[in-house]
Amino acid sequence: MTGKNKKNKLSVSKEEIRMNYNDLTQGPIKQVMLKFAGFMIFGNLLQHMYNIANTWIVGRYLGSSALEIVGSAYALMTLITSILMSS
Repeated sequence: MTGKNKKNKLSVSKEEIRMNYNDLTQGPIKQVMLKFAGFMIFGNLLQHMYNIANTWIVGRYLGSSALEIVGSAYALMTLITSILMSS
């Protein structure tokens, strides 16, 4: 393979980047909002699954006082995440 062909395969034009870019300010509002909400719900579900696993492990192996701390930390992390996502 020559250097010229190798360069062409690795370079990406601005048009190709624009084609893969999802602009949430364009298009039907209902579809855009559902798409945005879907990603938010998925992220929230992952966060809750992490908390469930964390609670189960801590409660089983470290006891009730450590479980109280995990519960408090989850509420704090949810608050911080909400604040950061809104800005």
